[in-house]
Amino acid sequence: MFSVGRVPRPEFGHIGLNGGRPLAVRFEEIRARAAREIPVDDPDRGCINLMQSEASIDLIYEALERSAKRRAPPEPSKELRQAWNELSAMQRNYNQYVIRLKEAQQKYLWRAQTDWKHQLLRSLRPEMFPVTPLMSTD
Repeated sequence: MFSVGRVPRPEFGHIGLNGGRPLAVRFEEIRARAAREIPVDDPDRGCINLMQSEASIDLIYEALERSAKRRAPPEPSKELRQAWNELSAMQRNYNQYVIRLKEAQQKYLWRAQTDWKHQLLRSLRPEMFPVTPLMSTD
């Protein structure tokens, strides 16, 4: 009686364009990728020494996934996430106030450009009003 082996997993690219290439080429490519991406101290590093087969390619892909999950940064704490949210809310408020200030400034500048009072004030120069010398208090 024959034992039935595992069927290669299609999500790892055994079917289609990847599956059309020879096993030796695909195995060497995935071994080289595992050697690059899996750190030396990772327990899954031993998958590089597996025997050449479709099942070994699947095992190397799985080892790459597990290694990537171990190297992923930890999820931030609730306090840190709350602090980030507060900071982004403060930045949004600051940006809204800057926009409001800019709009108010533009309205004032437009009014200053067209209003006769502002034009009259703009025509005044400091030389028109000499400052009298101060008296000595001695």
